[in-house]
Amino acid sequence: MPETLVAGPTIEVTPFRAEDARALKLTDRSVASLQGVDLDEAWRQYETKGVGWTLRVDGVVVGCAGLLTMWPGVMHAWLLPSIALGQYPKTVVVAIVERFRALIDERGLRRVELTVQGDFLLGHRFVQWLGFSREADGIARRYGPADEDLVRYELVRPR
Repeated sequence: MPETLVAGPTIEVTPFRAEDARALKLTDRSVASLQGVDLDEAWRQYETKGVGWTLRVDGVVVGCAGLLTMWPGVMHAWLLPSIALGQYPKTVVVAIVERFRALIDERGLRRVELTVQGDFLLGHRFVQWLGFSREADGIARRYGPADEDLVRYELVRPR
């Protein structure tokens, strides 16, 4: 009797577009941290002032990520996870890591920075796994759009 193979999920990574973010079913954590933010403007900035990607699994948007240009050689990393992201942890991590590392090398970036909510332990582990280090004093007090403290991380190329 022939063996039946179960096909894995279909993974598609495309350039980020603002409507992709609108299609996300954001996590409760993301919704809370974005209170008071003009989301249409934020998504437009993500689309026009840097580079980003949308990750779809079986046609469903499960996350968007990218780098926002601060000034030459320096970019700010961002991630918009959907509630479905946790269903595909290894798949998603590999797709995100490949894109970030390739872009950092292609553009010869000297610094990439990002922030993580202070109490978001999984987020801290994830960015450390990507190679980011916590900045020297690290806490950006009352920095987030919901008035929350954020922890600043950096990925810096040696001089």
